[in-house]
Amino acid sequence: MKSATSITSSKIEWLASLRGLAAFLVFVSHLNNISVNSQVLFIIGRMGVVAFFLITGELDLHSF
Repeated sequence: MKSATSITSSKIEWLASLRGLAAFLVFVSHLNNISVNSQVLFIIGRMGVVAFFLITGELDLHSF
């Protein structure tokens, strides 16, 4: 049976991984030499930035 601490730490690890994915979306949106519409890349980048900052805020709450 998992304790409350291990459940919280597994949630934090999952959120940190999701934050990494959001950062990767921002990275992909800055690539200019792929064959995707620039408007699509812009939307992907915006979604990545929003997700990154929301997840960072959540992780900051759990760090105290």
